[in-house]
Amino acid sequence: MSARILDRSPGSVTKFHDLGDKFVIAKTQDVEAVVEDAKGRHNVGAVQTGMGDKHAMRVPLILIDAWARKRGLTYGDVMRDQKLLKQFVADPENADFRVWKGAL
Repeated sequence: MSARILDRSPGSVTKFHDLGDKFVIAKTQDVEAVVEDAKGRHNVGAVQTGMGDKHAMRVPLILIDAWARKRGLTYGDVMRDQKLLKQFVADPENADFRVWKGAL
């Protein structure tokens, strides 16, 4: 098995794994900075956007994609369906990414 890095950006790495008879592309991301940013915004009360909307969550897109895949969906499915997006935001597993903790 061989692996090579396809992309590296601050906090994330995308790797190509050659398994002989198949290949895998895997993306990993360190989300600690995003969690700390969301917590900091919540703690100082920065829960509203400049337009007056509630800033519900700061979340890496890779997390939405993983959540969707667990449910047999795609990232696009979640982005197009407000009900699914609300389910994602309200999911207790994603609570660390919430900025505004109120009900949607």
